[in-house]
Amino acid sequence: MKANLHCGAMASISLADYFGYMLEKIFPRVAVLHGHGSTASAVCNSLTRHSIVFLISFPRYPRVTVELGQLAMQRGAQVITITNSPVSPVVPLATITFLIPVGIVSFVDAYAAPIAFINALVTGLSERNPKSTQRSLNIFDEYVGQEGLFVRSNTKKKGETKGVSRTRNLK
Repeated sequence: MKANLHCGAMASISLADYFGYMLEKIFPRVAVLHGHGSTASAVCNSLTRHSIVFLISFPRYPRVTVELGQLAMQRGAQVITITNSPVSPVVPLATITFLIPVGIVSFVDAYAAPIAFINALVTGLSERNPKSTQRSLNIFDEYVGQEGLFVRSNTKKKGETKGVSRTRNLK
């Protein structure tokens, strides 16, 4: 995989950011786009037929997600969509579509099902190459430890020792 791009706008921004954050722990060259601009132009211009683009779009289907998907198609990238309906405007752009129901459309978006799906997808992708995934997770753990990005809990669980990573061993 040469590049991995995630596009989501409006309410789907949170899903795209979460998906990108989880994948960038284990894959190089992950980018998340929310809209047009110089960053989007640069990222889209770097796409090739070896690139994978995930479009995340739920009602009310932001136009910018469709437009970024069209740019990705023009560059020859493989487009995978995560959406709620076979009539979603991103479906015609996709090589693969995952349909994830989100319940009723309201001003409050219920994204429990898409989050669960993203977790399962990232887990499945990570298990395709366990040695590479473990190396990447070790690098991530080392970096966040050196930078002090997380605050440790003051309470220890039974059997927990200081300094032990919560990254599971994928061997």
